Amino acid sequence: MRKKIKILALSAMLLCSASIASAESFQIGDQGTDVAEIQGQLSNYGYDVAADGDFGPATAEAVKEFQAAHGLAVDG
Repeated sequence: MRKKIKILALSAMLLCSASIASAESFQIGDQGTDVAEIQGQLSNYGYDVAADGDFGPATAEAVKEFQAAHGLAVDG
């Protein structure tokens, strides 16, 4: 139950981050504190990604894995 709550919270954070940024989506090469925040949350939930603020291939893969694991459209 606790894990489900954490997953829901991460999902909400990821969705809210996109909404707050006017539906901004990230792609490889993007940088900044928003990217670092998402990376930190992914890392907290066991995804192998460093919270360095650089949206690289490892971050893109972690986002896709998260999306697939939670029934979301896998678009990175």
